[in-house]
Amino acid sequence: MAPAASWLLNSVLLPTLQVLHVLQPRPTTWKYCPEKMDIPSWFLVLRAYAVSDVSHAEDACSPAMTTVALELRRIKELDRKEHEFFIAKMRHVDGSIRYLRIDRRGEDYEPGDARWLESFREHPASDEMSSEGGWPNGQVLEKANVSKANITLIDLAAVGSVVRSNDDQYRGLNRQSHWFSDTIMRVLELTYGFAGLDRSSNSDRVWAANEYTTGGTSQSEGLPSYRLPRREHIAIVARKFREELDRTRDVINMARQQDPNAQTRLNELEEEARAAERSRWQEEAERYRQKGESRQAETEQ
Repeated sequence: MAPAASWLLNSVLLPTLQVLHVLQPRPTTWKYCPEKMDIPSWFLVLRAYAVSDVSHAEDACSPAMTTVALELRRIKELDRKEHEFFIAKMRHVDGSIRYLRIDRRGEDYEPGDARWLESFREHPASDEMSSEGGWPNGQVLEKANVSKANITLIDLAAVGSVVRSNDDQYRGLNRQSHWFSDTIMRVLELTYGFAGLDRSSNSDRVWAANEYTTGGTSQSEGLPSYRLPRREHIAIVARKFREELDRTRDVINMARQQDPNAQTRLNELEEEARAAERSRWQEEAERYRQKGESRQAETEQ
């Protein structure tokens, strides 16, 4: 390339294209979907945005409620960890598309690492949402066309938050990514009754309808354990999900109607969520304290 042409390309054309790319209008809806955020914070932020959006006029809408799911999938990553996740193809009213992924992860060690077995023991889970530019690679375990179900952006944030609050502890055998993604899909399926669910013929789904969901810890650790039929467990989580949606829609409607108490109610809901989170962490700290005392007593004996 001639020196003049090279200078024109590098000094004029490329910088101009970069500026135009930055200045290109972008849908405001995706400011509500950061590249990555923990699930509880995402739900609280999204609900606060929705209240703010509709508080200016009675007919105002929010991208949180006008961005709808077109297709839902559960995908297994094709590696030795076989991590699973839930992902939804979303469409804003302006036609733009985004893919929202919801994951549960625990301590991240490679199989064969001496610490790998530690990741199977109970510990706080990392539950996050992230945004993608397209469908990630992996084995599609389930998919459903939900374009007519009206599952909104805030619905997905709420279901992720409710499933996490049901159990925020990672356990390698019964509260891992498989359980998390499947529970989200089952709760949405039960709540919205969408048809056309396509399951992979070679899917190794571990949460069949007649299986049991276990929780708590073993009796040897001094805490109760329980077994709950999977269908019953999903029904309970779905009821909690509907209750959360009702509370969210109520405060959004209060804001839309210019109710002066809307912000107070929103603050109350946020404080309830934070109090519940603090309570769970306090319980977790107490459990570890008791476990440590028990092990110390066994050592002394």
